[in-house]
Amino acid sequence: MAVQHTPWKNYNTGQYFQVKRDQIVNLAIDFRNFLSATDFINYADLRFTTTSSDLVITGSAVNNNAADGFTRRHIAQCFVTANAVGTHPVKLKCTTNEGLTIVKHFDVRAVE
Repeated sequence: MAVQHTPWKNYNTGQYFQVKRDQIVNLAIDFRNFLSATDFINYADLRFTTTSSDLVITGSAVNNNAADGFTRRHIAQCFVTANAVGTHPVKLKCTTNEGLTIVKHFDVRAVE
């Protein structure tokens, strides 16, 4: 299955991904440009959270893109399902083996 790259969408309060309501979507955020040559994301500390009762987050993982020559774990992933149309806040927090803490706030915008 081919991966479809979707750029962040911007609006006045931040960035978001747009998804269809009731569709399971694999979100992947690439941090390779933010990590040093020996740094990687610790899976044990990876957390995706939301305050929205209409957004379900499941199956978080850390991956790499070995096919492109990046063997360090630099991609944070999760599956989301938006059960209602609207904007749902998400917080990603993780640490790296070199002690860096990454916090990323973004929204998942669900449409019909």
